[in-house]
Amino acid sequence: MKYNHSINNYSGQLNIKLDLPGNELERQVEIESWVEFKKNVNLNYLKLRRLKVLAQHIRPFPKVKRKFISSINSKSWAIYFCYLPNGKLNGIHKYTLTQLKQQGFSILVVCACPDFNNAPQFKDYNIDGLVLKELKGYDFSGYTAGLSYLADQDRDYDVVVLNDSILGPFGNLNTLFRSSPWQLTGCLNYDVIENHIIGFCFSFKNFNKKTLQSLSSIFTAKISYNSQGPVCLLQETRLAAVASKKMTVGSILCPPDGIKAHNYLMGNPVGLLDIGFPFIKRSIFEKRAHLFLNQDYYLSILEELGHPTIFL
Repeated sequence: MKYNHSINNYSGQLNIKLDLPGNELERQVEIESWVEFKKNVNLNYLKLRRLKVLAQHIRPFPKVKRKFISSINSKSWAIYFCYLPNGKLNGIHKYTLTQLKQQGFSILVVCACPDFNNAPQFKDYNIDGLVLKELKGYDFSGYTAGLSYLADQDRDYDVVVLNDSILGPFGNLNTLFRSSPWQLTGCLNYDVIENHIIGFCFSFKNFNKKTLQSLSSIFTAKISYNSQGPVCLLQETRLAAVASKKMTVGSILCPPDGIKAHNYLMGNPVGLLDIGFPFIKRSIFEKRAHLFLNQDYYLSILEELGHPTIFL
């Protein structure tokens, strides 16, 4: 991999133009770093569509069991949502949790599992908090469970929120997000449905109970949705727009004007890594592997990054 024009910590300059280098499987494409959020709706009748989906898909919030939380005086936290339908952890989770701990985070794991009595205990994972959650409700219900647990500590925290749909981090999230000029910072924007922060990883500065209350229509405490479409339409794609009414919002990477509906995560995964993006999508090696037929190529990238290849 070639790291030429790389993502850097924020230094006071916005809208820095970068090129994702092309390779044997990906075309070169432009992207910008450190971009302030601007609301932009791209789907007609969006409010009506959302109301219809809400009426059709609203469900009760999944059952949650708070196991423990410690290190509450720590300023820097990572909330890591794990979806474990078989109730078992693997090397993907070990790698991520190890990296987060080495980067200085206190870690609150939210684990979705089928049986609370036989749930992973994370005894060998050096975590600082654990919440168990029913499988239903998708990742935003997990985010809500974790954020509400932190908010109840009545302190201000810098919080990175991420899930196990991504592999990494392959760079220091703590320093990267801490340099951000915004209270809510996303890793990457996607200008589909409406301009929004993609929900696999984002961060809050000075997060507290008041912050959570201001986003109560996103991190809903009593209702949830059990499939990706409603979660995307009613929670993920609304997060940045709702937050921007109460706080500053921006993203580390964003498509430049004129590039619409390009999925960088799946269209240019190695190009993103080349400029220092800290993640690659797990689905490239699992449920979307049929779209990435040269698995040896992508596995060699993981090997170069030092990530275990444990899911084949």
